[in-house]
Amino acid sequence: MEYFDDDLDYELSQLDLSEYNQECNTLSNSDTLQVFDVDLHETISIARTKNHRRWQILSDSEDDQIPILPPSRNTEVWFNPLGKQPSIIPYTECPGLKPFSLRSSMSSAKPAEFYSLLVPDSIFKYIAEETNRFALQTLNKSATKSYRMQKWMPTDCHEIKRFFGVLIWMGIVKLPQLSLYWSTNKCFEQQFVKSIMSRNRFELILRMLHFANNEINHNKDDRLFKVRHLLDMLNANFKCHYTPNQEMCVDESLIPFRGRVIFRQYNKNKRHKYGIKLFKLCSNPGYTVKVQVYAGKNYDNVNTTPTNVVLALCDDYLNKGHTVCTDN
Repeated sequence: MEYFDDDLDYELSQLDLSEYNQECNTLSNSDTLQVFDVDLHETISIARTKNHRRWQILSDSEDDQIPILPPSRNTEVWFNPLGKQPSIIPYTECPGLKPFSLRSSMSSAKPAEFYSLLVPDSIFKYIAEETNRFALQTLNKSATKSYRMQKWMPTDCHEIKRFFGVLIWMGIVKLPQLSLYWSTNKCFEQQFVKSIMSRNRFELILRMLHFANNEINHNKDDRLFKVRHLLDMLNANFKCHYTPNQEMCVDESLIPFRGRVIFRQYNKNKRHKYGIKLFKLCSNPGYTVKVQVYAGKNYDNVNTTPTNVVLALCDDYLNKGHTVCTDN
């Protein structure tokens, strides 16, 4: 129920409504309620409309129509809201590099130093160990060894780091074929790659590159078991060295890829239509807090639903006052 005026509407509480109904029931044949205003020292007539749900103030002048509240409880008194109310958790974290000693030491650091912070030598050492193990397993199982495989020499952490540096550089300087990076043709000749490693060594490491031990009984239901440990190490470093801001975002990203993998995605609306889809939790200014590889809908019916993807990425940051933004 509410008082009605040409310019103002007032909503009444349930207690006010019950008081109105009691006063209305006392009226016999009259549809007009007389209310005495203490401030104006006069009695104002309020007429009840046909639907008995609105009251209109009767006045001789249209400019002097003032809605008058009946005698009731003080509606300006604060009270605790009833029902289920949202629990607002204050954000008390200090975003940025952690621990605080890194903030001063990395204030003037080069990009390579930040790269080493997120991808330390321990990861390259792990890759070198698994690559050497896989190369030894391949040589023992192969009946006819090729000439290049017979030239295999164990790699180490520093050579693997140079190998990945060449891969990153190749993503910037793109040539039609891999062998052209070592070409002597002046149109394609690249002195940088030649100074890092030979073409035979690069292709041999690329052939033997591995991230897991094939002789261990992995979970065959996990399509990412060969890179699972590497992803876990990267996510641990992303979390260890940076505290995200209050606002975070969950979105998907497509890495261009046309190789043979069962969970390769196709999206006709993308510039690169084929690739591997990633779910990423990011924080301002563009920092990847956590990443999860999408391995296909038929593989995992639980963890790939939109709700579970968001909750899995934000699992370490719940109840800390963060605001998470997502799309559909």
